[in-house]
Amino acid sequence: MAFLEWKTSYSVQVEELDRQHLRLVQLINCLHDAMKVGAPRPALERILSDLVTYTRFHFQTEERLMRQYSFPLLGDHIEEHRSLATTVTRFEEDLRAGRVAISIPLMQFLRTWLTGHIVSSDMKYSPYMTGRAAA
Repeated sequence: MAFLEWKTSYSVQVEELDRQHLRLVQLINCLHDAMKVGAPRPALERILSDLVTYTRFHFQTEERLMRQYSFPLLGDHIEEHRSLATTVTRFEEDLRAGRVAISIPLMQFLRTWLTGHIVSSDMKYSPYMTGRAAA
């Protein structure tokens, strides 16, 4: 069983964003699997770097679409993105410097943050992008 299972309840009904969310789930699972088997630190660093890079790409896509659809909570959403990006970038730097290791608490943080962000924050933009928002 995967560390983080994709659920249909995570769908924001925007195919491009759902695909990207699924890719984030896959990257988190890849990092977890590597941690479980005791992969060497360079391998963990590469996976975490891929996760950080893809997360930034995803945030840019999401923010572009939120602007396009005039999502009224864009500023708050961007702030959430910046907060996570700062946290994960700091962790990536600490891992490269040998100050921290990939751990269960980090993995739980990533899982909780991604699923929580999708179901609580991302679902708010879904009606705007799918034409279901009240005019």
